[in-house]
Order: sequence, then C-alpha cells, then structure tokens
Amino acid sequence: AEEEGLLSKMTAPFSSENLDKVKEQFEKPPYDKIVAEFVGTFLLVLTVACNTMGGLASFAALSISSVLMIGVYAFGPVSGAHFNPAVTCSVVACGKLDWALGAVYVVVQCVAGILAALTGHALYGGAIPFGPIEGGAFSWWECLAVEFIYTFMLCLVVLCTACVKEPNQYFGLAIGFVIMAGGNAAGWMSGGAFNPAVALGLDCGSFNTGWGWCLPYIVAQCLAAYGAMHTFAYLRPGEVEGYDACEIDMPRKLVAEAIGTFFLVITIGLNVLEGPMNAAAGLSIASALMVMIYALAPVSGAHFNPSVTLAIFIRGKIELADGAMYAGAQVGGALLGGISYCVLTGGAEFGLGPYGAFNWFHACFAEFLFTFLLCLTVLTVATVSNNAHTKDMFGLAIGFAIVVGGYAIGAISGGALNPAVAIAIETTHIVGGGHFYKCLIYAICEFAGGAAAAGVFMITHPGEVEKDNK
Repeated sequence: AEEEGLLSKMTAPFSSENLDKVKEQFEKPPYDKIVAEFVGTFLLVLTVACNTMGGLASFAALSISSVLMIGVYAFGPVSGAHFNPAVTCSVVACGKLDWALGAVYVVVQCVAGILAALTGHALYGGAIPFGPIEGGAFSWWECLAVEFIYTFMLCLVVLCTACVKEPNQYFGLAIGFVIMAGGNAAGWMSGGAFNPAVALGLDCGSFNTGWGWCLPYIVAQCLAAYGAMHTFAYLRPGEVEGYDACEIDMPRKLVAEAIGTFFLVITIGLNVLEGPMNAAAGLSIASALMVMIYALAPVSGAHFNPSVTLAIFIRGKIELADGAMYAGAQVGGALLGGISYCVLTGGAEFGLGPYGAFNWFHACFAEFLFTFLLCLTVLTVATVSNNAHTKDMFGLAIGFAIVVGGYAIGAISGGALNPAVAIAIETTHIVGGGHFYKCLIYAICEFAGGAAAAGVFMITHPGEVEKDNK
C-alpha cells in the first residue's frame, strides 16, 4: 500500500485531470504571473550572460545575485518570483503551487532564458561554450556535483524563507545572495548556473560552439530541487502538503546545524582554493552564512559555530547537553563540507597557521578578537527580547561580521572564527602533511572569544540577563 501511495504521488502530475488543468492554463493564461516570470527570468539570464562574457570576474556573482534579489522583491507578490524551473518544481512538490500553473511557469522561464542568452550574446558579439571546460581541471561529475549542491541550497532557502506561514522581509535578500555564495564559490568549476533556464539559455545561446551540456545540468538541478523539498518537509513539519505538523525536535535541530555548517565550510574551501585573485571570497563566505541563518534560524537558531553555541550557553539561552549536541552536529557538518571541497577539487586542500611574516601570537590574537566580534553580534541581534530593530536584519548583521573579520585578518590567520571550520580545514590538510594540533590552538582562541563576548553582553545588556534569571 505504501509503494502504491508513492507511485500515485509521483504520477499524479501526469494524470488526465492535471493535464487538463495545464491545457486550461494555456488557454486562459494568468497574464500578470506569466509576464512577471518572463521579465524576471529574462533579466536574470541576461545578467548572467553579460557577466559571463564581459563582466568583472570577481564581482560577477554579486551582479547576478543583485538582479535576482531585485526581481524577487519586485515580482514576489505577483507570481512568487521563481525565475527558475528547479525552484518551481520544488514549490509545486511542496503543494505551494498548482501543477498546471507550475508547468506554464517552466515553459515561460525556459523561453525567457533562451531569448535572454541570445540577447546577451548579440550585445557582446560572441558566445562562450556552456558546460565543463574541455581539457579543464574539473571533470563532468565534479561540475554536476557542485551544481547539485548549490541548487539544493537555493531551493532550500527559497522554501524556508518565501514559502512559510510566518511573513518576513528578508526573503529576497536571502534568495538573491545564495548566488553570491554559490556563484563565487563554484562558478570557476561549473559556471554556477543553479537554474535550468540559465543552463538551457546559455547552451542555446552558444549553440554554434556545441550543444548538450545543459541536459545533465538540468537533471542535477531538478534532483537537487527534489532533495530540497524533502529536506524542507523534514525540517519544517506542517509546512508541506501531506506531512503532519509536529514539534521541531532535537534531531531536526541537529540536522539543521549540520546542513548550515556544511554549506559554510564547503563555500569557504572552494573560495580559498580558487586562489588569491578571488577578491570576493569574504563576501561569498559571509553570504553563505547569512542565507543559511535566514533559512534555518526558525529550526535550530542557526549557530553553525561551536563558539557561538558556547556564547549562547554562557548567556543562558541553551542547556549544556543541547549545546554539546549542537557542537557535535556542527563539527560533523563541517567535516563533511571539508571532505567535499577536497574531493571535488581533485584532492586540493590548505591549512591553518600564521601566514607570511606573522607568528602564532598574531594569529591567535586575531582569531580571538574577530570571533569575539562575531559572537557579540549574534548575542546582541539574535538573542534579545526587544528585537524590533533587528527582526529582519539579524542574518545580514551576523553574516557581515564575516566580511569584517575575513578581510581584516585573512592575511594573518585566514579568519576561520569558528572551531568547526578550523577542525574541518586542518583535518583535510592532514592528507597534505598538515598538523591537527593547529586547529586545536585556533579552537581555544575562538572559544575564548565567544566566552568574552558573552561576558561583555551580560555587562551591556543586564536587563536581558535578569529576565532569563526570573
């Protein structure tokens, strides 16, 4: 009976009743939604195409993430602002959009993507082949893997921020800046499409140089959308049609912590391994942290950092046993992220330790100071009772603490600011002759920074501490 139910669910979109609904949508189209999806997708893919051929490489992802963010805020109230067949598939699978209208969206998005890519290529008078570079450093499966990973991230963030019952104002920021995180981290490997309309459009726009790589990209992206839907259904019970509502228990919280820390670490690794010419690495890493905070804060609080968890424990907002489990999940997610970036780049890795002319004192003091900043930011914007001024900006503030620290002390210590990150980096570096003790030194300094942040918070926010003690 269970197998029959699963088969029925998988074939439901292709039933005669649903096919009739699709036909009806084409015969009596909702023009407002169709135009919104067409314009938003066209502008998105046009921006991708232009940046691919003539943009400033270091900030191409910022340009693309910005146009996506603008489109989401502009057309979200009209069509939902998907602009991406993978997103549409995940939204439909969650029961948040009718199958028939979803099918129309996908067709419109693909047509808009092709026209936008042709327009971009006409503007620049040429075309760049789409897909893995022939004879390049990365194989087809490595490219498809990063497409899967960051399309999963995008769809999960869309579902967790724009398809939930609680309204918020940060959904567009979170969705747009997934592209800043993933585009900058993985663009040098796969091109960073994360969108079947982008893949199809760019491949059709460069048909004279060859065609076909869009097909495996689209398969990977659609599989990622399906995985994101099931992950969302597990993490947010009651939000998805067909799943019973229940309390968010500890296993769900631990999965959320592991997922968030995984995306943080793999984004760090891929950005660092791209090389010193990657000027936007700090912004990309900060964006990964920000968007996962917005997506998963309602589930676990989105710590993703044992030092943050320690600071929140000292502040009195988490029990010791729960904090220990959080730290374990964070380290587990970080190790998976570290192994992933190492495997996906053919065994490339890097280590911790003072860089250049700096010594261990410089590195340890730098890690202490800027972990202190990060943890103090978390405590002051995400754990206070009077949060009217930060209820939608908390993720931006916390994420951009990484921009501050990453660029300020990256040349001294690398700017890990997180024991889980340090452990993952040095564990993968052991393969290349690294020494595990380095991450323990980093962790001690980072835990000290978290503890110091909690102490300062209790001095500057005595009212919050008194409320907790009552």
